Amino acid sequence: MVKAPLKQTYRARADGWIAGQRVEKDALLELTPDQAKYEPVDLEPTPAEKTATKRRAEAEPS
Repeated sequence: MVKAPLKQTYRARADGWIAGQRVEKDALLELTPDQAKYEPVDLEPTPAEKTATKRRAEAEPS
């Protein structure tokens, strides 16, 4: 039995073609890691990662 690859959320870095789709800058895309490998995208942090980063920033003294 072959498992389907897990898709993750990525954010487009610029307007253009990504994985056969015309997208605008900052558009969110669901891609597998293999699809995203050669595309101009950044992995979008999960909600838990966003919360942890925000808490760390608030906890650090300026």
